[in-house]
Amino acid sequence: MIDIVDKYVPLYSYEKTVHPEKQMVWREYRKKDITDVDKIVEMSRGNREEVKKESDWVIVEHLLRFFYERWPDEFNEFKKTITDIRRTRNNKGYSKSKEIMYVGAMPQRFMRLLKVVFPNQQFDKKFIYKLMRRFPLFKVAGEGN
Repeated sequence: MIDIVDKYVPLYSYEKTVHPEKQMVWREYRKKDITDVDKIVEMSRGNREEVKKESDWVIVEHLLRFFYERWPDEFNEFKKTITDIRRTRNNKGYSKSKEIMYVGAMPQRFMRLLKVVFPNQQFDKKFIYKLMRRFPLFKVAGEGN
């Protein structure tokens, strides 16, 4: 049997001496998850405060792909939910009282991923409409839903 020495053992030892009450937890991750995260981090280097340029939209696309591959059950559940929402709204996306217009829906986890890479992104009308045009999956209202 071959033991692979963890190169961070000195760091763990130091952390335990400085903060003895701190609990350290080791988790195993799939290699693909690590490489995907590294790719997203590498792509998002630089001044990425909001989604503005085409290169930012490419990152959003990679985040969506990462979300789908990492949490497929949650993604499929969202697809079922969005279908139900579309069915319960009329063609324009208004609620029955006509007070609320449902433009789109997005999974919470995906929103958090966006906020990590683009911390100052506001989910305002302009951004939401651009997002719905690029990713019709999130669209609730409009012609043909």
